[in-house]
Amino acid sequence: YKPTIYSLNHERERKIEYLFSRDSRDDLFFPTRGSNTKVILKFAGLGGDENYLKGTGEWSRFITFTDYLIYANRIKVGMLTSTKQEKPVLPHNRFYLGGGRSIRGFAEKALGPKDKYGAPRGGNYLFLTNFELRFHLFYKFWSTLFVDVGNLWENVDEVKLTQLRVTGGWGISLRTPVGPIRFDYAYHLRKLDEPVEPRWHLGVLYAF
Repeated sequence: YKPTIYSLNHERERKIEYLFSRDSRDDLFFPTRGSNTKVILKFAGLGGDENYLKGTGEWSRFITFTDYLIYANRIKVGMLTSTKQEKPVLPHNRFYLGGGRSIRGFAEKALGPKDKYGAPRGGNYLFLTNFELRFHLFYKFWSTLFVDVGNLWENVDEVKLTQLRVTGGWGISLRTPVGPIRFDYAYHLRKLDEPVEPRWHLGVLYAF
């Protein structure tokens, strides 16, 4: 695919962006088979205020065991580095995790490095994987058993398997013409954070 060059004047950011995408899913809203691959590479530093290199790769697949049972999983990785060591990448360009579409059991964007006030400030290295079993209940209602694994890190030497957050739980969804409307209930299976109470998530469309 052909790279594109564009400018975001309000941020004085100029980027070259390359996108590769291959989607063989049989349905956008309710996939039952096939896979979806996406790779995004961004280079900022063409005269604007931002100077960084950012890469993201994501792959998901869907397998039908029966008409009433579907297996789905996703793997996503990301790396971000400043091309000027004395100038860190601004927070809005960093990676974030947590919430109903990434690692359930955490608040939205709550994972990863924090600033001095305890607010999320994003990470430079990302790892995420999700596993789901989706099965039919009755009418247009489906249920899901899921496990989410991942984390964010500031520096590559901080990346450790022992720091991976692991959550799991169950959900129920209603299939509608605009996609599934779902409620997910997530527990912390690896209790590395406080608080560790279960958390509800409401969402439209599946997490992936």
